[in-house]
Amino acid sequence: MNVYYNLKSWSKHRRWELRRMAASVRWGPDALRKAPVVLGNAMPKSGSHLIIQVLQGLTHLGPFINPGFPPVNRSEDNSKLPDVSILGNIRRMRAGDIAYGYIMAKEPFISALTAQGRATIFVYRDPRDMIISH
Repeated sequence: MNVYYNLKSWSKHRRWELRRMAASVRWGPDALRKAPVVLGNAMPKSGSHLIIQVLQGLTHLGPFINPGFPPVNRSEDNSKLPDVSILGNIRRMRAGDIAYGYIMAKEPFISALTAQGRATIFVYRDPRDMIISH
C-alpha cells in the first residue's frame, strides 16, 4: 500500500473515533455499548447501494456509527482482500458500528456474522436483474 492509501486509512480511523465519541455524547455511552454491530451484506449488483442507504439511516435512529471505511472485503485501493483480512475487518467492528460488504455464506464468516451482539441485513435481487446490471 502506498503512502496515499496509508494516510487515507489513518484519516478514516481518526474520523471513526470522532464519530464514536459523537454518538456516545448524543445517545449515551451505555446505549452505544449495548448497540449491535450491523453488517449489510449483498451480492454484487444486487442492491448494495440500497443497503448503504438503509445502514446510513440507522445513524439517525440510534447509536450507530458509519465508520466510512470501504466494504469489509475490499482495501482502500478497492482490491479484494484475502479471507483472513475480511474476517479481521468483521471482528474488529465495535458495538454500534455499521458496515457493508459482499460476504460469502461459508465458514468462518457465518460464525462471525451470527455471533451474539451482531446483526446482518441481507439484500438480494432476482438473478435476471443482476444479469442486466452486469
